[in-house]
Amino acid sequence: MPSTTAVPTEPETGAIRRLPVREEYRFRERTTLSNGAGDAITVQYGRFQLHLERLGLGRRAMLLRLADEWLDDDAVQHLVATVEGENRILRAQVLLRRLVTHAWLRRRLSAGNRPLLEIDPQGLGASVLPPPARHRPGVRYRMSRLARIDADGDVLAALNPAHAVVVGCPDPRVAGLLATAAAQGCDADRAAAVLGASTSPCRSPTRAAHR
Repeated sequence: MPSTTAVPTEPETGAIRRLPVREEYRFRERTTLSNGAGDAITVQYGRFQLHLERLGLGRRAMLLRLADEWLDDDAVQHLVATVEGENRILRAQVLLRRLVTHAWLRRRLSAGNRPLLEIDPQGLGASVLPPPARHRPGVRYRMSRLARIDADGDVLAALNPAHAVVVGCPDPRVAGLLATAAAQGCDADRAAAVLGASTSPCRSPTRAAHR
């Protein structure tokens, strides 16, 4: 459903409050998890399987939670520290990055409690996701001539056939930015101002406008 949450403003000036953008993760739809011997888990998506052994309580809890809800890096760290201890956080982070890199997970970028973008890979493997890009201040971005925008239920989805990802836009403000980018281009500062989001990088290595 499109977001109906108002953009937060400063009470004294009415200016849009810039909220930090965070990245969240969740297993892709139609992914199933099954228990193996001991603490092993098999992740299956279509005909592809990923068998994970010797997980320990922390990584196992992370996988099960990723099947049910969105988690950001802070949530993963808190979960693992609670069930297994802080000395197991790094191992969980490495597994999380591995799942992201090989496109087992969907990703969502949110400002506060407002989802802005949902990034859904359309394949599996390290070659599926486009490479990260660095952004220079003042550079304007335009919609690719290859991009296609369709309605997917109540969410606007953008697809570039050159990359095996679909970007969903649950927030109507993002849809408006896509229209601006298609017509005249848009820079990062303009996008952040419209969305009420900070231009600071996400805590995670991947970033919003790279996709």
